[in-house]
Amino acid sequence: MDPVRDLIVRRLRQIGLTMREASLRIGRNHAYLQQFIRRGVPAELDERARVALAALIGVSPDDLRARPAPEAETAGEFTYQAGEGLPPGVGERAILRQIPIYPGLRDLPVYGAIKGGIYDAMVDLTHVVAMTFRPPELVGVKGAFGLFNVGDAMSPRYEHGDLCWVNPALPVREGHYVAVEFKDGTAVVRRFVRRKNSQIQIEQLNPHEVVTLPADKVANLYRVIGAIEAR
Repeated sequence: MDPVRDLIVRRLRQIGLTMREASLRIGRNHAYLQQFIRRGVPAELDERARVALAALIGVSPDDLRARPAPEAETAGEFTYQAGEGLPPGVGERAILRQIPIYPGLRDLPVYGAIKGGIYDAMVDLTHVVAMTFRPPELVGVKGAFGLFNVGDAMSPRYEHGDLCWVNPALPVREGHYVAVEFKDGTAVVRRFVRRKNSQIQIEQLNPHEVVTLPADKVANLYRVIGAIEAR
């Protein structure tokens, strides 16, 4: 995450505002800052939004101007577990591929748990809880992010606390594991079954259940490309 976006996230956390609330207070639609910070759209704040946001979060408008990217921060090699392409019914978690990671910038936002919503335990996509290094598959991917899986509904594929990697640029088809983003800014990890007319079906593994959702409650489906096990 670049310095401008990082500053906005930190100041919003400090003053207790969500991205949605701040977006509305500066006269934009509710998803404006979420799009700007998570997906890089727009690439830079326009002057009116910059001035209004600076006043809201208590910084100078100049602090919200883009700056050259810092030199890459590096770290030692560690492993990334990608879960695609495994034989059905074969100890998926035990045979996840071990892929080396040679990280660069610690610029990948990670989102964490919140209670409530459609399910008892969900991920809050309006508050960044950590920044981490990108796996090779997400280097250069605009809008990529990570999330901590919440609950046991996707066990044994994804366990509670696993860090899931999300690539919003990849197409989603039936059978893919996805982060289901709801219009209130919350999300869950599930398997996409199908979309038919005005309904979306998603599957949880534990206990097994296929749930049908009204399509107008779902904002996006994002591809989950793998995960790192919780320690």
